Amino acid sequence: MAKEKEDFTESVVSALRNFAGLLGLIGAASYVAGYLISNFYIGKFGGSAFNLVQSRYFATGGLFLVLTSLSLIGPAITFAIIDKTEKREKRSDTIKNAILIFLGFLLSAVTIWYSGIILTSVNSSANYVLTEEIRRTGIWLGLLVTSIALLTPILLYFVSKWVFQKLMAKKPQALPAWLSLVFGSLAIFLFIISLWLFSEFVYPYVPPAFGGNAPTKVQIILSDYLSITESLPIQHVEGISETVILIDQTPTSILIQMPSTGKVIEIPYSEVKGIIR
Repeated sequence: MAKEKEDFTESVVSALRNFAGLLGLIGAASYVAGYLISNFYIGKFGGSAFNLVQSRYFATGGLFLVLTSLSLIGPAITFAIIDKTEKREKRSDTIKNAILIFLGFLLSAVTIWYSGIILTSVNSSANYVLTEEIRRTGIWLGLLVTSIALLTPILLYFVSKWVFQKLMAKKPQALPAWLSLVFGSLAIFLFIISLWLFSEFVYPYVPPAFGGNAPTKVQIILSDYLSITESLPIQHVEGISETVILIDQTPTSILIQMPSTGKVIEIPYSEVKGIIR
C-alpha cells in the first residue's frame, strides 16, 4: 500500500513538472513572438521596442499563438488522420480524403471568420482610426495569409511524404532524414514570415485589450516644458494637443502620428501628463 502511494505521488509530481515545463515553453514562445511582432510593427514608423520588460508581449504573442493554432488545427488534424489511415490500411480512399480535407479547411475558415467578428465587436465605441468593417476585413485577410504561411511546410511535408511512399511502394523505407531537415528549416523561415504578416495585417486591427495595437485618435496633455517649447511640431492649446494618432505606448515613451503631415513623433512618457482618449 505504501509503495502504491509512493508511486502515485511520484506520478503526480512528474505530471506537474511536465505541465510546468509546458507552460514555461508556451510562455517563452509567446514572449518572443510578441516582442518580434511589436518590433516589426513599430519598425515601419522608425521606432523600436528596446524595452524587454513589457507584459504586453505575452498578450501579443498569446494572441498570435491562439489565433494561428485555432486556424491550423483543422487542416493539421486532417492530414494526420489521412497519414495514419494510409499507414494502417495500406491504401487510400480519394473521396474520403477529399471530404476530410474539405472539412479541415472549412473549420479553419469558420475560425478565421468568427475571430474577425469577435475581435472587432468588443469595445467598438473606442475612437479607432479605422472603421470596424475595415478592421474586421483586415483581420480576416491577415489570418488567411498568416495561416497559409504556417500551413505551407506542413502541407508540403505530407505531400512529399505521400509521393515518396508511392514511388518507393515496392521497396518501403523511412523518409530520408534530409527531407525532414529541409522542411524543418522551411518551417522556421515561414514562422518568422508569419510573424511579420501578423504584425502587418492583424496586429494593427486588433484592440489593445486583446493584445493588438489598433491606432486610436487621442489628445495629449503635454508637460509644462513641452507646452512652452516653440519648436514643438504639435499644435496645442493650453498644453492640450490637437487630435493625433496614437501608434504605440510603452512605459518609457509614446509614438504618435500627425494626421495633417503624417510625421511620426516619439515623446518621452515623462513629458506626458495624460492622454485624452
